[in-house]
Amino acid sequence: MKKRNFILVEEYRIHVRKIGGEVMTNGKDFLSKTLLQAKINRMKHGDEQADDNRSPADWAMIAGEHMGHLLGAIRTNDYAAIEKEILHVSGPLLELHDALQRIKDQKEK
Repeated sequence: MKKRNFILVEEYRIHVRKIGGEVMTNGKDFLSKTLLQAKINRMKHGDEQADDNRSPADWAMIAGEHMGHLLGAIRTNDYAAIEKEILHVSGPLLELHDALQRIKDQKEK
């Protein structure tokens, strides 16, 4: 049985995998950037109260819109745009996760 190494990142546990002999450790950086992107999105585009009440479908549509931008960047091999759009997808996905969690918590009350 293989020993698993874990890194605690805020509330998340990320399994560190070996890829090509190197340990993948960028998970913490990615999650930090995703949290920052979600905050930037709220400051730039949102209304805190409205965003807190946005439906999962709204967050999914926002992420989907950015997924199209990501695929366009991949198609043209624009690596700067790819990195940017990955965060533009992951920020709304984080918000989607939080919206689902709020619904789950409300149902449990």
